[in-house]
Amino acid sequence: MVISLLWVEGILLLILLVAPTLSFLLINLKQRHREILSGVSSKENTALEIYFRQFQPGFLPEEKDINRRFDRFYKAHFGALHFIPPLILLIAIAGVLSYECNYFLGQAQAKSRNILDEPVAIFIFSVLGAYLWVVYDHITKWWYSNLSHRDLYWACFRFALAVPIGYSVTRVLGENADIALAIAFFLGAFPMNTLLSFFRRIVRTKLVMGEAVEAGPSELLKLQGVDEAKAEVLTAEGITTICQLAYTDPIRLTIRTNLGYSYLIDCISQAQLMLYTGDAQKTWQKIGIRGGFEVINLQSGLESTDKQQQKDACDLITHLSKALEIPEAAVREIIWEVCNDPYMEFIYESWTSGEEED
Repeated sequence: MVISLLWVEGILLLILLVAPTLSFLLINLKQRHREILSGVSSKENTALEIYFRQFQPGFLPEEKDINRRFDRFYKAHFGALHFIPPLILLIAIAGVLSYECNYFLGQAQAKSRNILDEPVAIFIFSVLGAYLWVVYDHITKWWYSNLSHRDLYWACFRFALAVPIGYSVTRVLGENADIALAIAFFLGAFPMNTLLSFFRRIVRTKLVMGEAVEAGPSELLKLQGVDEAKAEVLTAEGITTICQLAYTDPIRLTIRTNLGYSYLIDCISQAQLMLYTGDAQKTWQKIGIRGGFEVINLQSGLESTDKQQQKDACDLITHLSKALEIPEAAVREIIWEVCNDPYMEFIYESWTSGEEED
């Protein structure tokens, strides 16, 4: 009876493991698609036309229906089919490990032995620790709608290395049996990056190596709305500098990071201005000019036929000139460069398209 309950529990734990992914594929993935499409679509589809011209000119150029072209682009890069191989792999790896754990527990139960005294106890606790982290991570990402097929591959990797990590760390630390089991389990509470840093530190200590040079704070932290967690997500996609962010493909980055589309184009807008202003952007922010969006609006004021709008825009330029201690001509040049940057054209059209839909 006890052995049967162990197998039932193992099946239920396996269902819990895949449930967040299945829910994400059935509900959240479609919502993400609609969110991105609503951010770039309008009656004229100007933003989508600019997007494919600037970022994806080679993707189905013969497709005349721009919305259909975007649908096919989205499915090609982030469709549900991308989740199937890692999900099958995850089920297979977790299923084998679950079978082994239940087998060892069943053997111990049948022979009336305490599993904690068995050598395989570290195996079981290591697997349970990996399960702790993977399920926690997937439920969190499902809730915030930012689960990706890459996360499933990382989960497979974590399960595959759970047992070697558990045995290696407990042997290196040389703790007694009870503490070793606790260590094997609680290693699961740490993300893989943290564990890798920990392993490198152990190896450097054992081999008397010098300390590794720690990287400084991310340049992306200079942007409003970017904290260390968001900077790490962008860094994982190879975006580590303001210049890279300013000229990245915003739709592709949204798909790969699962960050909000509106959030990312706001960050890109800020990055566009910071390219030309550097740390002086803080002075621009004090008068309400956070990024390229506001710069284009300021330029529109200068070109407006409304005398009051022209005067207000000129007054802002005069104020900026004094605050920055540079000539007004230099301020106007920065404004012109930002407004005429071809990458600003798409994100501004995308931003205004979203307003039209509202």
